[in-house]
Amino acid sequence: LVVALVWRPWRFTAAPLNVAVMQPVVKSMGNEPEPPFVASDVVRATLAALVSLEGLQPLDPPERNEGEDSEKARVREADEVLIPDLSCQKDSCQVTFRRKKRGGKVVAVSDSFEVQSGFENAYQLAEGARAHVQQVYPYRRLRSGSQGATVIHEDYKKYAELQRRVDNGVRLGETELAELDNLTRTSPGLIGAYVLATGVARILGHTDRALEYSERAEKLAPYDPRPLFARFQAELEGHQLDQAPKTLERLEKLAPIDARVKIASADLWEARRNLKEALSLREKAVQRRPTWRNILKLATLEFRLGKSDSASKRLGDLLTAQPDNQYVWDEVADVEVQYGDLHRAATLYEKMIRIQPASWYLLRNLASTYYLLGNYAAAAAADRRALALKPDDPWLRFHLAKTREVQGDLTGVKQVYSSFEKELAAAPHPLDMWHSLLEVQCLARLGKQVEATALADEIFRQRPEEAQILNQAAQLYAILRMPNRVYFYMEMALAKGLRREWFTIPEFRSLDKEDPKFRLLLDQYTAPKVAS
Repeated sequence: LVVALVWRPWRFTAAPLNVAVMQPVVKSMGNEPEPPFVASDVVRATLAALVSLEGLQPLDPPERNEGEDSEKARVREADEVLIPDLSCQKDSCQVTFRRKKRGGKVVAVSDSFEVQSGFENAYQLAEGARAHVQQVYPYRRLRSGSQGATVIHEDYKKYAELQRRVDNGVRLGETELAELDNLTRTSPGLIGAYVLATGVARILGHTDRALEYSERAEKLAPYDPRPLFARFQAELEGHQLDQAPKTLERLEKLAPIDARVKIASADLWEARRNLKEALSLREKAVQRRPTWRNILKLATLEFRLGKSDSASKRLGDLLTAQPDNQYVWDEVADVEVQYGDLHRAATLYEKMIRIQPASWYLLRNLASTYYLLGNYAAAAAADRRALALKPDDPWLRFHLAKTREVQGDLTGVKQVYSSFEKELAAAPHPLDMWHSLLEVQCLARLGKQVEATALADEIFRQRPEEAQILNQAAQLYAILRMPNRVYFYMEMALAKGLRREWFTIPEFRSLDKEDPKFRLLLDQYTAPKVAS
């Protein structure tokens, strides 16, 4: 009998438990985010987490205004009680679970996790509750057939720390992306890790990889809108303007009252160059949710539309509130390039590159800044470093080619322009705005004036609203030696605050620098002061 007991395969099954979830204990640290509503959200997430575990039977959920006698009755019915403790300030709460025996003895306390206020954070709350309820019930396996896959508590902690860094304005890199990739394998139910990995991969320029993460998350959580939002952003970043509207339609059906749907609509309008419609949506988003991301997007758009006073104030206020936010400093540097101090922009980019040495987009922007300053050797060096990180980026290759052209390498760059032209001609049409601009730039630099003029006229048939597109138009017509059109677009771009240095680069060498109209345009407009 002893031998049979020793060798017989068995597994431990914990005894079933009736668990009473108590009303959360809410401690306010200031202006808490509607604590009664946050508390009820936490209760619902806690009940769902308990139901998903084998052998746990939560009792009827507590009522918000439940009396003391009713509470005591529920405790008598239960084997244990689970109490969520909430410590709330501003727009978030820290949640901790206390597991107690009926007699009052505390048998386990979870780590704390953060809950952001707002309907759109419900799925993230559910994920945190499940991971931390599992922490205080470590021997309870997931119930067969329950929704959601495994989430290891330690994995959730690693994910939450990475998410916290992003929320505080830190840009993650390849190392963090590898960590997130590992989390999706060890905790396949941690949808937040897939979503965060999608965003990091997108920012690093790995569009295909970003889309792969979002697709995996969609399959695991088809009713969670987070993977779709992440997919939408990846499609926009990858210039997939044929796919992004379809994803937005799915989001509108899946989460019609989610505030992020309006923000996504603004992103799409902006990508399609309908900037006035995007501005209206962004202003409403900031009124409803004044997060740093929404404010930064609004300030960026305002700069593009020439509303420099409002945009500068927003950036200044953001820097005061979040002086270490890398996303805000990125935008300050970008704005300095277009409207402010080029030397300060170069210094900011160099500083950020020391923090993020693998950031190809920072190196690209640094190369553009040095090009404007006339330091072509430094521009070419930055381009080469960026290309080493992202060798297939067409604009990086084009920028290095035109920098080499300025340095006298005419034969080599003609081959590059010709290769670009063939690639773009063979690509599926219609091209997006930036790839169309690249195609016409190559045609113009190859001396194909008729084809380049026809394509440029088509691109700029509808008058552009943003300063950089106006600048591109002026550049192209300068290369095509059409000064009247150059002055037309140049004046509009300068009126929106674009720096005069953008019109003294080699692309404008065909203009007569002594032409009174040219001199008047450059001297007439003063660039706005950028937030510091």
